[in-house]
Amino acid sequence: MDTQTITMPAEEAKERLRAYRKQLHRKADAEYEAIAAGYEELAKGRALIDVEVALQACPRDAKNRPRLAIARSDRREVRYWRRNGEDVFGADAFASAWSNAPRGSSTLRRRFRVPLQGTAQTEDGYAMVPLVPPDVLEGAGNPALVKCFTLWEVEQWQERARTLPDRDPFLLQHLGGSLYVVLGEWDLTDLERAVMASRRPTS
Repeated sequence: MDTQTITMPAEEAKERLRAYRKQLHRKADAEYEAIAAGYEELAKGRALIDVEVALQACPRDAKNRPRLAIARSDRREVRYWRRNGEDVFGADAFASAWSNAPRGSSTLRRRFRVPLQGTAQTEDGYAMVPLVPPDVLEGAGNPALVKCFTLWEVEQWQERARTLPDRDPFLLQHLGGSLYVVLGEWDLTDLERAVMASRRPTS
């Protein structure tokens, strides 16, 4: 996926992490803690991604929908819609109450404000959430999917999610703000895509 990530050589990240941890022993600072958490992941050889920046930079289709989508990794499909100047990704069942979706619901609680291009209007759309293969999960340390997010390129938004799945996702875990850790990246095989294509909409 052609999306900009934050990377750094592991040794440099470890050195910067030590400096921030030393300072945190002297005083508590929320920004220092967030930066230290980021350096800790970079020191493990992982990349970081600012999802809000990625969504702002990504191209849009003819109906002004973003070519990127994000959803909780345990979901089977995602609905995109636009409300009050924000791109929203979630389950159809919560579309009419997106602003007060219950905690733990399938609607992505973090919403990303992405300005529309010009005066063009946007339309709702659906896409399948790519499955996470076992080897990707194992490489990520077997995190619970309910605590992870999947970010991927949408080739074509649909009226319903009955279409061939998209190929190249990222598995993410929230770090803070709009910053996420990239736990894994993969290409779905033709077999995985064929099985996913037989999914029935969940709503």
